Amino acid sequence: MDGAATLLLVGKYLLPIFLKYQVRTLPEFLRQRFGARLQLVMAMLWIGIYVFVALTAILWLGATAVHAVTDLTMGMSLVLLGLFAGNYALYVGLKTASYTDLIQVAMLVAGGLAIAYFALVHIAGGGGLSGVVAVCLLGFLWQRTTEAGPLVAVIGSPLLSTGFTVFLPAVPFMNRMLYVFLIVLVLAVAVSQMQKLRPQASVVDVNIIDFSSDAVFNIGAFAVVAILAALYAARW
Repeated sequence: MDGAATLLLVGKYLLPIFLKYQVRTLPEFLRQRFGARLQLVMAMLWIGIYVFVALTAILWLGATAVHAVTDLTMGMSLVLLGLFAGNYALYVGLKTASYTDLIQVAMLVAGGLAIAYFALVHIAGGGGLSGVVAVCLLGFLWQRTTEAGPLVAVIGSPLLSTGFTVFLPAVPFMNRMLYVFLIVLVLAVAVSQMQKLRPQASVVDVNIIDFSSDAVFNIGAFAVVAILAALYAARW
């Protein structure tokens, strides 16, 4: 559910900035805005999330299906599925593999997201995600941000999330994400303020960007927000 709200924010506010400045990926923007060091740290963070959370969850889900159909052990199912997927991507080609993602997403997204959500909540505590949001907001909307501020947010976010998970497990997941986000945001602002501002040629000027959207997007966004509000009200 949180992914739907995130996509709305990305489509409404972040995507116009990416299009205006011809940025294709978040690491590319971070390199232009802050330098190669933050880009490297963010790339390592996302690789860790994909390897230890997303890909692990999807492989486990697929291996469970193979185990149920063939009666192979889970270990053997994991190995065979990983070898098959790796060879398919290497020898068939990533372009063809990207087309098959449409089918794979339709079949696996519900189970994969459920398992990934479980892993984030109970294993990683959402580590890293709050820092990414803080970095995006500061990088896009606050020209005073220096490189050290986002670095503190990116590194501190998983550490704080893990600390909440270990020492304050009773704190609800969404509350924990909010607390971590606010803490790393304050830390990033404080660190940026303590540093001397250097000339930056790639500072984002939001005044020249058109954030307007058509009626179809606005109606759809309102419907999604209403559904999310109803679901949260029913669950909480």
